[in-house]
Amino acid sequence: MVKKIGELSLGDIASVVARALVDDPDSLHVREQATDNTVLIEITVPEAEAGRVIGRQGRSINALRHLLRAAQARHDEQTRVNIEVLSMPATV
Repeated sequence: MVKKIGELSLGDIASVVARALVDDPDSLHVREQATDNTVLIEITVPEAEAGRVIGRQGRSINALRHLLRAAQARHDEQTRVNIEVLSMPATV
């Protein structure tokens, strides 16, 4: 079950923001899983791009977390938003 906020899901919002951060947006994949009270968003990027999504001292990923939590809280205060950045090994 995907939680929607207006026309977009939280995964869609995360995808738009994360794609703006990386050099190769086509290499980025976002998966969203929702349970009754938690939304898990997995962002999978090549190893070389993971640092761009996370940012220095985690600032970029924390900003994305805050954005998604604010968007979700406006519609459903009981839902937690968790984000994981998974890196794919570089292909040669």
